[in-house]
Amino acid sequence: MEEMELSTKFAPAERADQSTVLRQYDQFTQDVLLTQILESISMAILILNSNRQLVFANRVLMNVMKVDDIHEILGLRPGEALACTHASDESGGCGTSVFCTHCGAVKAILSSIQGEEDVQECSITGADQRHVLDLRVQASPLDYFEDRFIVFSVTDIADEKRREVLERIFLHDVKNTAGGLQGFTRLLTKVPENELDNFKKMIQELADKLIDEIDSYHQLAKAESHRLQVHPNRVSTLGLLIRLKHLYMNHDVARGKRLEVDLMSDDVMMVTDETILARVIGNMTKNALEAIGRDQCVTLSCREEDGQVRFKVHNPGVIPEEAQLQIFQRSFSTKGTGRGVGTYSIRLLSEEYLKGEVGFTSMENEGTTFYGVYPATLHENQQES
Repeated sequence: MEEMELSTKFAPAERADQSTVLRQYDQFTQDVLLTQILESISMAILILNSNRQLVFANRVLMNVMKVDDIHEILGLRPGEALACTHASDESGGCGTSVFCTHCGAVKAILSSIQGEEDVQECSITGADQRHVLDLRVQASPLDYFEDRFIVFSVTDIADEKRREVLERIFLHDVKNTAGGLQGFTRLLTKVPENELDNFKKMIQELADKLIDEIDSYHQLAKAESHRLQVHPNRVSTLGLLIRLKHLYMNHDVARGKRLEVDLMSDDVMMVTDETILARVIGNMTKNALEAIGRDQCVTLSCREEDGQVRFKVHNPGVIPEEAQLQIFQRSFSTKGTGRGVGTYSIRLLSEEYLKGEVGFTSMENEGTTFYGVYPATLHENQQES
């Protein structure tokens, strides 16, 4: 019987057969001193062969993976053992998809195979698209029994990443807005009478923006800890888009730009959580406005599709290919490392709380469209499932 050819877009796809994997596992388990050392370390550690397959794991790692018998994971690659959503994109498995070209775990392992120790960070999205692992990984070469192995350690840095988001995004944005608010209030006593109304309006807008930024972070924190409550109510889809237009056309990211609602959109009376939905479409809108230049236009629209509603936010720009591969990862932003969770929150809120699906297309001559497809009626049992 002819074997299926394994495909890859990055790391080599070839694997050792299971008998070789079992032989390598036996070599490690028979080395009592080495296994005792590995088991005494409080960090999650696995040993990989030169084909990036797991041939040993300490108890800490098995607890993380919720595995009782190591034979269940022997021969798997790290992404397969951790149920990475991209591990099955190609027939070659973990490390072979186009998304893997930006995976710190794969990069560190490949460096180690070449004899170099490497430390990287990686974000692994679970197959259910809801759970994200933020990890720091270290790969070190180990020449053992005339074979090249990799000692691969894994540290959960989710809390560190959350602090980074708080410090670099929330505090950064809130401080900027609060600073602007402070500046305008100090000028109030010096403003001519004929300009006073304009200053009051700007102060009100900054105050509203400050509250919105605080609410945005609070909502994300609740969503990540599964404490966010969903309250379905009746929502006019066209009315929602028009309200978002009026909200964001006065936002600082919209200066010199145009924001339009496609008035040919379907006006559907949805039953969903208006606050969460507005946050999602609002984030799409803000991101689109940030991505375009002066005099360019962002267009909002919606269509009814077989009991669902599809919202679209279009802009004429194009997302670079490298960014497209990481767009929904936590803490990834085209604005720089640790600068944004907008697209990540779009997916989290849409899929876990609104029971919808999000995605995007981005091509030359067509621009970029982010979309969200949601049930026209969000039932109680849907939001609790």
